[in-house]
Amino acid sequence: MIKVCLPIPVRGSFDYISDEPVPAGSRVMVPFGGRKSMAYCLGVAESAPRAKLKKIMKVIDETPLISPEMLTLSLWMEKRYFTPRGMALKVILPTELKGKARDFKLPAALPFTADLRKELPALPQSPRNVYVSGSVEFQKSFLRREMEKTISAAGRVIFLVPLMNEASSFEDILGGFRAARFGSDLLPSHRYRILCDFRGGKLDVIIGTRSAVFAPLGEKGLIIMTGAQKKTYIEEQHPRYSTEEVAMKRAELSSGRFIACGGALSVEQFYRVKKGGAAAVCEKNAAPPRRRVCDLLEESVNFGVSSELLKNIKSALNEKKQALLYSPRGGWATSYVCSACKFVMKCEKCGRKLCVSGFNLYCSSCKKTVPVPERCPRCRRKKMKNRGIGRGLMASFLRKQFPENRIAAVDADATASDKKRIYEKYEKGDLDVLISGPGFAAVRNWSKTGLFAVMDADFLLYGDDWAAEEKTFLWLSSLASSFASGRTDAIFMAQTKIAPDLVRAALSGDESFYEKQLDVRRKFAFPPFARILRIKISGRAASEAALKLRADIKDKVMELSPEDKPAASAIGVEIRVKIDPDADFEIEKIRGASVTIEEER
Repeated sequence: MIKVCLPIPVRGSFDYISDEPVPAGSRVMVPFGGRKSMAYCLGVAESAPRAKLKKIMKVIDETPLISPEMLTLSLWMEKRYFTPRGMALKVILPTELKGKARDFKLPAALPFTADLRKELPALPQSPRNVYVSGSVEFQKSFLRREMEKTISAAGRVIFLVPLMNEASSFEDILGGFRAARFGSDLLPSHRYRILCDFRGGKLDVIIGTRSAVFAPLGEKGLIIMTGAQKKTYIEEQHPRYSTEEVAMKRAELSSGRFIACGGALSVEQFYRVKKGGAAAVCEKNAAPPRRRVCDLLEESVNFGVSSELLKNIKSALNEKKQALLYSPRGGWATSYVCSACKFVMKCEKCGRKLCVSGFNLYCSSCKKTVPVPERCPRCRRKKMKNRGIGRGLMASFLRKQFPENRIAAVDADATASDKKRIYEKYEKGDLDVLISGPGFAAVRNWSKTGLFAVMDADFLLYGDDWAAEEKTFLWLSSLASSFASGRTDAIFMAQTKIAPDLVRAALSGDESFYEKQLDVRRKFAFPPFARILRIKISGRAASEAALKLRADIKDKVMELSPEDKPAASAIGVEIRVKIDPDADFEIEKIRGASVTIEEER
């Protein structure tokens, strides 16, 4: 008698009879609910045999596909992410296993082209989790050295990137290794062959996004995660696992190491280092970077440009340098408002404010364009006005200040080809000043840029996000380190109106920011001192189930969302709770309702 779990949203395991021994980790075909279904064998059933047990139909795998390490990992994911174990194993096992591995030519080793530093800090022997921060050159040198150590000791390396198009920026440090990309653009049979070759030792390094964290690592391997603060490392669908947490657990189970590199540490990462669960390795800069904070309350401002910024732009242009200005606000104006009745033009589909771009209104979320109305749709008066300063208006102002220079702005409704053309012109030196949105990352060569300025460093603080200060800190730290780290011929500047102290801490790397954040989060029960969960209840009896659930869990949680303000939607009822980070939180099955638990991140 064996115990199996199925890849369905049903908790628990099921017992079946087998005429032959089935090793744990093998896939089997079983009858379930009047149909055939694939299941994962968890081992021999411990309960007493019952009379009406069904027999398995066949054993799919001759040798177990799921290692003991991955079975343990699935059990941990079941408790950590509130998901049935079968669903956890479905995430762990790649979909490519449904097909067959075909023979493909292994990729040739890339040439080694990186210029690495020789003097690097040593990797701490313990703990096994390490955070590396510093310039790109420092991070690459550190990662190359640790990969060489791991591969020379017959270990394997999983190299994680936020997006596959960012893998090319690390090809220079992968030279000499047998490496392969594990991208979604490959055929399933090709991806399966890569996994087989990686497990068999024919590949040293596998490069991929978050799903590659489940690749067969083996003993004493190394997991590297670049751009550790990127949101793409959080799975969007249930179970919403964190790639960083899974990588740390895998390193623990396989006696390996985990290295995360990127910008500044998050508050939770800093707390983990403080408690001894991880170590931090930081670059020591011999020459302090030139970073400046401009308080807009103390400066004269015209069209979003302070007098100090204007002076720095002029200085950069006089030195034959370029200036790149970052503004999150696209278009000519950020909104179109009726001055009589205060009506604001919004997108009919998503409800976001429409920005003014040329003679049209544009939704940056839906990519929808509508003509500018002459009259207010509500009061029918000709009182519609532009509100807010967009990139187009800034560019118009700067052209009047510097008529001899070439100035451009990336429009909100610019196509991908238009953006590529503008960034290529800037990189070639055909533009002197560029006002851009997030797409400025397409610029790879910063050698001609003498000034990088953030026009509004506060824009993330205007919402009701409890982690807005941390996100602002990480965002500014990442921008400053990627642009001006180690450079004495360039200036990084940030304009702020409501949070000058926060911006100064981000640009200087002041660790007192973390201590202040930990004090606030400890007082109000936010991560890492609590876990925030969203319990979604759906089904015909969702409302009654929500009332019963609230009564059942009120003594098990630190905080419960108010009952007089239920978060109801078309899919059911949502309850928000805070629990102790180390508590085992379980909800009993409710008849007539489906319950899903996800962690808010």
